[in-house]
Amino acid sequence: MELLVTADYLEIPGLLARCSQRLSKLLTKETMPEALRMAQVISSPELWRQLAVVAAKGVATPNFDTLPQELQLLALDERIKLLERELRNTRERLGMVPAPRPAVVFWRQSLSLEEQQNFLTQALSSKDLVPALFQGLREKASPFFREASQQRWGALGDEARAHFEE
Repeated sequence: MELLVTADYLEIPGLLARCSQRLSKLLTKETMPEALRMAQVISSPELWRQLAVVAAKGVATPNFDTLPQELQLLALDERIKLLERELRNTRERLGMVPAPRPAVVFWRQSLSLEEQQNFLTQALSSKDLVPALFQGLREKASPFFREASQQRWGALGDEARAHFEE
């Protein structure tokens, strides 16, 4: 704090700003009253702004109403800025959250094997869906598909294979 007073006395704006920032990071509930008295004596706008930021965060201020009126107004402005920043960050995070799944998805995931088999049987009866089922089987169950294909290929006679080997 002595350096801050010296920077104010010698009117060194860069050092005054640095000291104000450093002081704001060191503030506690116990040191806040002393920092307020210093701000009133020095009347540095940078120190007032840093105190307002600390007051807006509510870190070192036991009771917002006990602050001087000037600092309350600055702190309210800083609190608005903080809330706007938090709102913007929340909106960004919200944009990254996947859309909620409809209830039908959870119901579909809980179908028993028998119900799944009924769905597939119904789909197999539709000639339009057989190519899609075949493609899904090939892509999603490739080990089963390869083994089943190999068994069928092995069961074919030489005459039937000859057509494909040419």
